[in-house]
Amino acid sequence: MSKLKFNKITILILSITLISLFFYSFRLKDTYIFYNDQSRDTLEVLRIWQDSKITLIGPPISFTEHTTREVFLGSLYLYIGLVGLVLSNFDPIGPVLPNIIIYGISTSIFFWMTKNFFTSTILRIFSTLLYVLSPVTVSHARLFWNPSLVIPAATFFWFFVLKKTSKNQEKINYLLGGIIAGIMFNFHYIVVIPLIIYLIILLIKKQVKGLFGIFGFLVGLLPIILFELRHNFYLTQAFVFNIFNGAGGISLNLGNIIIHFFNISWVILGVGKA
Repeated sequence: MSKLKFNKITILILSITLISLFFYSFRLKDTYIFYNDQSRDTLEVLRIWQDSKITLIGPPISFTEHTTREVFLGSLYLYIGLVGLVLSNFDPIGPVLPNIIIYGISTSIFFWMTKNFFTSTILRIFSTLLYVLSPVTVSHARLFWNPSLVIPAATFFWFFVLKKTSKNQEKINYLLGGIIAGIMFNFHYIVVIPLIIYLIILLIKKQVKGLFGIFGFLVGLLPIILFELRHNFYLTQAFVFNIFNGAGGISLNLGNIIIHFFNISWVILGVGKA
């Protein structure tokens, strides 16, 4: 009986995954947005291949692009895009293909994660479809842009930290979750806001597993840490400089960040722009 149920669940997950892949790839070449950050980063991926270079930093943060000290994000997503560019025989939409695959994989991860919240299979299917078909998910799955991979990576993060296991396995899960959190930070620094909130909750509860998460986070941050050590903490200094001396000043920048963070709720529901 359990085997039959397992087969039904497997077929169900595969069906939802196929639905997601359809929406993420349908007429992709005809509708792909290829300008601004997407075109800039696609060209950077091509340069990495042509010059056979290894870089630890990627594109600049938008609010520092026109200041005297730019702050740069990590470069990991450029190398992920490079895989797609090479496999697609250097088609301009090639870098977005790994996005679609990773989003497709995250569908099953998200479904298994819903087990922590719902016992009803119907509710698990509904919430997974909400994740899969949300305008923000579909838009970013079809977009080669550094924050895009934060969405599927977040499903992996929560899958590990919410998974109910033995105490020893839980520490390993938090270590893996921390590494994924560091990778997410490499994609975009905005993820530090929810991560800090979650970390504070763990520290208040005095849960030791949070320390394993912190260690994993530092492991995931190794490329950026290495860059900082080699360049006299340039990114940290440039970020502090822009906060206090950049365009708009600290109040405007932080205000925009906070407002943007809460606007995400509207985007998920399809009310706001993705």
